[in-house]
Amino acid sequence: MISKTVESRIKRLRYNKEYSYEIFSDLQNKEAVRKALHRMPEHVRFTSHGRFFRTSPKTPKTVIHNPEDYAFNRFWQKSTPSIQNVSSIIQNYLDSLNPSEIKTICQKFGYCTVKSELIAQYKELYKQGFVDIKGLRIELKGRWDRDPIYKKTLRILNDIKSN
Repeated sequence: MISKTVESRIKRLRYNKEYSYEIFSDLQNKEAVRKALHRMPEHVRFTSHGRFFRTSPKTPKTVIHNPEDYAFNRFWQKSTPSIQNVSSIIQNYLDSLNPSEIKTICQKFGYCTVKSELIAQYKELYKQGFVDIKGLRIELKGRWDRDPIYKKTLRILNDIKSN
């Protein structure tokens, strides 16, 4: 009963906006609400500070990745079509900061999915507290949403959405 109520409320929430458990304050069993949310990984992602946000549920976990669809193959180990995780495809091409590549992943997986992956990637980086580049640890300070590369990538995404 509670899981059906939680699921119906989740489906009415906006994508990529953070929510707290307070939206379920009218439900009596708080632990049952938390368990129900954790049973919906295709709909919900959790943040490091006890909140969650809704993700696009229609994206498959793995797809056949064809490197010929892109200008540059970010999966250099495979030059032929191969099965890849959707998250890794999106994150690899977001890291390139190439607008044409980002436009391609938006067309393939949807703007909301790409944006939720971008948000999840930066939240995870800042939760970890550093970036490791070939053994060199670069400490991350501040908030994830104020990161200059995040802002630049988000600007590219918003330009693609408006066109």
